[in-house]
Amino acid sequence: LDFPVEYGSVSIKVKQSFEGQVSCGDGCYTDNWSDWSDTITVNLETSSISDSSVQLVYDIPDPGPGCYPETYPKNKSVNGTLQPFNEAEVRQSLKDYGNWYGRMCGDDLVNAYINHWKAKTADNIKALYPSWSESKLNTYLNGSGSSSGWIGEWNSTPLTTTTTTTTTTTTTTTVPDTSPPSISNVSASPSSVNVTSSSQNVTITMTISDPSKFKYVEFQLELNESPFTSYNPGSCVVYNPESYDEAPTSGTYSCTVTIPTSQAAGTFRPRAITKDILDNFGDERFDSNSVTVTNDS
Repeated sequence: LDFPVEYGSVSIKVKQSFEGQVSCGDGCYTDNWSDWSDTITVNLETSSISDSSVQLVYDIPDPGPGCYPETYPKNKSVNGTLQPFNEAEVRQSLKDYGNWYGRMCGDDLVNAYINHWKAKTADNIKALYPSWSESKLNTYLNGSGSSSGWIGEWNSTPLTTTTTTTTTTTTTTTVPDTSPPSISNVSASPSSVNVTSSSQNVTITMTISDPSKFKYVEFQLELNESPFTSYNPGSCVVYNPESYDEAPTSGTYSCTVTIPTSQAAGTFRPRAITKDILDNFGDERFDSNSVTVTNDS
């Protein structure tokens, strides 16, 4: 069964088909089915099940690269000139991405995508397109036809101006923090576990650095193989434990992933999904810090 990402919970009931047919009246026969079972409710966010005697095994598919910001913004042609998508167009394109499966990009990913590009000033756009002429850049920033350009649609911060006097030239530059938190010194302990008879805990420790203070880091263990697969046995989240005014810009933190007995054997690598208080979003994998899971059942 496949469920779209926006479903918080689902209710399921089943019935069983038996071999042969049964009579439904004079000359009438129908398939032999049991009665419907009681309804089971599953919370897809917490994995809780209303009936503890029922076990549900399911996988959350990776949303895919289309839910994360690319190197360049989404653009379109207006009156023969290149213009940026507006916010509504970007939101719709993310909601449409992967819709053959059910909506792939949840609201948190869509908002992170939007905030990533809202933080980009005119200077950032100029740095993305260094080969553009001044005329092309100005048209992209200020708009054409029905488009209001980057400054009107996304970030109203204008290009940095240079003030010249008879003796000196002063350049005023504002460099915003547009980078996600930096993750280093990652370790996973223990590096191998056996879940044949009981679930096992793996503690992930890392150094988190960000000049604007980090908001949270979610660590997942995902199957380390090529081609990439989305399957992972668990995750844990590190939230900034301090108020943002008092929190340090760098520190060492840890969280614990519980690997269940239902997990098949494999080698898993840590994956960090990060966000700082400016909503700069990051996604990073650590192939050299893998965890080996064995299961003899």
